[in-house]
Amino acid sequence: MSAVSKLAKTKKKITLKDLQKKKVSGGQIVALTAYDYSLAKALDAGGVDLI
Repeated sequence: MSAVSKLAKTKKKITLKDLQKKKVSGGQIVALTAYDYSLAKALDAGGVDLI
């Protein structure tokens, strides 16, 4: 089992409510665009909030 698949199983999905809480509390929201599946998986594994 790879490190990415282990992380994906333990990672909590981020909801709109989570993003709103982050905004209200002054936290930064990280949003990036992925043009293919492999980049999307890498961004997700890296902890990007919104892809």
